[in-house]
Amino acid sequence: MNGGLNSVDNFQFIYETMEHVEGVPYSEHLTNLLKSKQITDKDRDKTKFISDYLVKLHESSKLDRLTYIRETCNFIMHNLTKLDGFNSDLAFREKYGEEIKEVTNSLEVLLTKSVNKSKVCLVHNDLHPTNILFRPDDSFRVIDPIGNMYGEQSADIATISLFYIWYGLRDSNSSEIFLQLYESFMENYLNDTNNLEIMEILPTFYTVRALRLAYFNESVNQDPWTNKPLLELFCQAMHKGRITFDEVRKLLKK
Repeated sequence: MNGGLNSVDNFQFIYETMEHVEGVPYSEHLTNLLKSKQITDKDRDKTKFISDYLVKLHESSKLDRLTYIRETCNFIMHNLTKLDGFNSDLAFREKYGEEIKEVTNSLEVLLTKSVNKSKVCLVHNDLHPTNILFRPDDSFRVIDPIGNMYGEQSADIATISLFYIWYGLRDSNSSEIFLQLYESFMENYLNDTNNLEIMEILPTFYTVRALRLAYFNESVNQDPWTNKPLLELFCQAMHKGRITFDEVRKLLKK
């Protein structure tokens, strides 16, 4: 208060304040799409807006090997430690232990072989649909970033695009809709950034975020049957060293 440092022992209460942000979570929009099974140009526009946002955010980049290693490890390990957050038993780790092991093994390979191993950019680090709020005029705000300002761009791409695949898995009658949104999102990002190498880095990030999603699904019994097909797709991609649109199409068109 006087411009110096004060110990927290000197305070009885500590308050954290934040700005109130109006808007409807993108997750509600995706859930409505799942129910309606109809896609419009406005739906496609929302996907493009989010992709454009990440293109712009990730433009701010630099070469920094140490930051790349630290933040990539932080992202992977942060999400893995969250697997202990919903319940205290070992049932999940016993069921998905092989996938967890494959992620940790893949991390070492990623850090030694990644084409972008020294490049970091501005990232959000937790860009799931609940953290994207759309207003009635289709403008949107992004909330609750985590971690360091700089990191691996695949963290953002995997976190949001994973949900298009997952929603498509939940109902075969809606799978074509979400496949279109996935491809639109990815093609827009890849065309604007010309970063095709990201397809080699994404599998590890997809797998760790899919494990986080799987843990939540198992805990609240929300379509847990989708977990294994999703993780199988990403684990196979880790083994191959890249993910392709064709593999996503095959999964959603089964």
